Amino acid sequence: MLTLFMVIMVIILISIYSAHKDINNMGLLEVALLVLFISIVLFMSLDMINRELQSRVEEAVIFERSEHLKYMQEREQRVHYETEAIKMTTLSTITTGVIHEISQPLNAIKVLADGMLYWQETGRELELQELLTTLLNISNQANRINDIINNMRKLANAVVEEDYYPCNVNEVISEVLMVLKEQLASHNIEVELQLAASLPRVRGQIQRLEEIFIHLLINAINALDELEQGEKTIRCDTIQDEEMIIVEIVNNGPNISPEVGQHIWNPFFSTRKGGEGIGLGLSIVQAIVSKLGGNISYNNGRGVTFRLELPIWREKE
Repeated sequence: MLTLFMVIMVIILISIYSAHKDINNMGLLEVALLVLFISIVLFMSLDMINRELQSRVEEAVIFERSEHLKYMQEREQRVHYETEAIKMTTLSTITTGVIHEISQPLNAIKVLADGMLYWQETGRELELQELLTTLLNISNQANRINDIINNMRKLANAVVEEDYYPCNVNEVISEVLMVLKEQLASHNIEVELQLAASLPRVRGQIQRLEEIFIHLLINAINALDELEQGEKTIRCDTIQDEEMIIVEIVNNGPNISPEVGQHIWNPFFSTRKGGEGIGLGLSIVQAIVSKLGGNISYNNGRGVTFRLELPIWREKE
């Protein structure tokens, strides 16, 4: 419709111009009409161009939004698949670790029980002390299996959110150090405390916070055992950083290698020799901290620093 109107306007314009090829011979009214027609034609042309540009811009925006939506959907699907793959890999690792850790004490129990049966079948009389020693070994191996199961429960259900309450992190650290006092002394380890005064309380559970610091301190003790000479120190620092309480546990032991660092949070990963340790300590720590809404990381320097970020308790919680 607009195009037809423009054609009519152009025809009228041409007719006026043909009738008066010399603009000097045109009347004032005809000149005014000519200028008006030219202005209208230019205005309509610009309007058409503007509409066309708007239409193309809208099409481009719709296309961009469609492509962005498509990209986000594909990205979400990819992240979902990757998350599921990580879960399956982690489950496989945990399952393999559980089988490996439980199979060892089970095999020991079987060997001890088979030995007792063999003695009985061969008519050998078991001395009471020998029998008690064997039974004690069986009980110890059963306790080891129980410890593995309990640790797995902690890993699977680190903390129940409904049980959060305000906790004094400085007091928890001090109490844990008192519990480990003799163990630290036997390893010739000096402890330095730099605990900030009047810190806000963190949200959590005393028992779970104690588990965190016990695991981290024992991890530091094991690391310092690798030092053949020189002073052994562990430093515990606390400070407030906006909505978080920062806790740093620093030891002057050897740095964590990149190869070890890639697996340090994995369940059943341990660098201790001779099969000592289950390798669940840091996994449990990470699980508890994550459930509390915090974060844990480590960095190398003059030793190793484990850095905890714990959220401050707010009454509205």
